[in-house]
Amino acid sequence: MREEGRGDRTRRYRTPTSPARFNFRTKKDGTVQGAFWGRVKLADGSSPFFSEEYFAIQRTAEITVTDLTGTALRKSMTNADGEFVVVDVPAAQLRTTARLDGVRAGLVTPTATIASGDPAPLSITNNRI
Repeated sequence: MREEGRGDRTRRYRTPTSPARFNFRTKKDGTVQGAFWGRVKLADGSSPFFSEEYFAIQRTAEITVTDLTGTALRKSMTNADGEFVVVDVPAAQLRTTARLDGVRAGLVTPTATIASGDPAPLSITNNRI
């Protein structure tokens, strides 16, 4: 059991004992599709999720997956813990970008990550004040 957060926003969750496994799927045209997951954190280790009930504001990181030429393949949003899942993407090197309020972080996700179900961790350089 691990704890993350500060003060009254501490979350307790269990770390999975085995990574998620996604099966490749071969489409009729011969292309192979897979999936991967990851977690986005701010530089201080906190989640990118922000909620202000009074003003009805909820913000979280947006995930964009493109191929290496820049063609957008999938978009996703992180949950309150900063986790995301991207499905039905080609089994190839992909560029994964997290964007939050104008700040972004990116990485090239290798084919092995999509095949193994390993996480694709992203860290955004700003801190929660």
